[in-house]
Amino acid sequence: MSTNEMRMSVLSESIAKAITGRTSAVEGAERKKGQFEDTMFAAGFRSGHTISPKGKESDLSLVTEECYEQIKAAVIEGFPANIRRLMLTPTKALDDASKDAKRKAQQRIGANMRDLRKALERREIDAGEIEPEEKTSKSTVEKCMQLLINAANTARKDEAPEFDVVGFIQSIEQAACHLNQDGANKITPRD
Repeated sequence: MSTNEMRMSVLSESIAKAITGRTSAVEGAERKKGQFEDTMFAAGFRSGHTISPKGKESDLSLVTEECYEQIKAAVIEGFPANIRRLMLTPTKALDDASKDAKRKAQQRIGANMRDLRKALERREIDAGEIEPEEKTSKSTVEKCMQLLINAANTARKDEAPEFDVVGFIQSIEQAACHLNQDGANKITPRD
């Protein structure tokens, strides 16, 4: 066992203080975050305002494209200054490491929007404005079919396959037929 994996019989005071400090910081941040969410909700901001008017859920969106861009800009404004500068820099002008950092920052915009949407949905449910969505569980056939479709799609995307992709997909189609009569039709894309 290395020193990093040593069994503890007593918690040191420095680690106990670090655990307490971390917990306090997380709880304080959550309280503060909740206060901001309460303020937005009281002002009429709802989960539908965080949905893109251009995406697959555009029918649920309550904002124009211009307003959606303003919401994203407000999220970016909350990032540290170095990340904000990075977001304003054209991607072509960045080196590979900076491009990767910018991509990760852009993903954080989406993560913040999803987190905000969920927080607002909880408040809408609590206020009786919407009903909680009932979780529908997929059947075993549906789960297996999705796994087969994912496997076929992954195989199709492999640019340098080390196996017979066509044969593999044909085998998947045969397996899909065992699940239901039109299973193979879900695996093989039809034009």
